[in-house]
Amino acid sequence: MTDELSQFYDLIEIDRLPSRVRRFVQQEPPNGLESTLCYYAHAYANGFEVLLAEAKKRWPRQDYLQIPVLYLARHSIELNLKAAIEQFRTNDPTPPQKMEHNLMALWRDLCDYGARWSGEPFDDEYTAHCEKLLVRFHEIDKDGQRLRYPFSKQNKLFDITRVSDFDEVFLAHWHVTNYAGSTVTMHHEAEQGFGSV
Repeated sequence: MTDELSQFYDLIEIDRLPSRVRRFVQQEPPNGLESTLCYYAHAYANGFEVLLAEAKKRWPRQDYLQIPVLYLARHSIELNLKAAIEQFRTNDPTPPQKMEHNLMALWRDLCDYGARWSGEPFDDEYTAHCEKLLVRFHEIDKDGQRLRYPFSKQNKLFDITRVSDFDEVFLAHWHVTNYAGSTVTMHHEAEQGFGSV
């Protein structure tokens, strides 16, 4: 056990249970930034990076950490794509295909919104590179189930997914989430009159 975790394990008192359960989470009314997809995308992206660094340090001794690492990476990417689409929708009434868990459908929506907004297709070399990276995540988990459960909704076991290179997972996540974030920044700056398309 690491020193960081021992502080929590030191709190455990099996022989003396508390007389009442203390409140350990609280809910507050929605408030601006913390209630946005952008905030959640940021939170999951940073959570992914923290856990990735720990998982890499503890590899291969604690190889089970690769499962939540990949889940956080995938979920962060999904939230970043949705946040970018949401930003474009402020001026584009076209409904997205489906705001579900399919990364490739979200990617197509983002590229379509971006193309309609800019008047140019999103078909440059970097877009193609990010799409290839996104395809890798999509192949791993097409609907957000495979990295959360060992079996499908039909109770069929999934193949085991293993990380072969933590650095490449980081880079793939970084490129795709920063691409989505850059489209948000570009859109926002143009809306504010700081740049033009």
